[in-house]
Amino acid sequence: MDRIVLLDGKPYRAKDILRRVVVRPATPDEVSRWRELVRLVSQTLLHVAEVDGHWVALLGWSSAALKWGHGIAGWAGRPGNGSGA
Repeated sequence: MDRIVLLDGKPYRAKDILRRVVVRPATPDEVSRWRELVRLVSQTLLHVAEVDGHWVALLGWSSAALKWGHGIAGWAGRPGNGSGA
């Protein structure tokens, strides 16, 4: 059985909508709106998931995740040491 979701008041099969989801970094013009909807403290990377231009989810990566990812992405420094070098 297909799940049905509404987008702009119209019914769609969930699997059809999921195929159209695009996740991208928030643009500078969207940052203030993003921060109004989600309260995060510290340094963050902000992403928007959208379908046909409609926001369906917001993703935020905090500075702790950035430090951990810094080491695994192949850059210098150990994860979590905060050295940035």
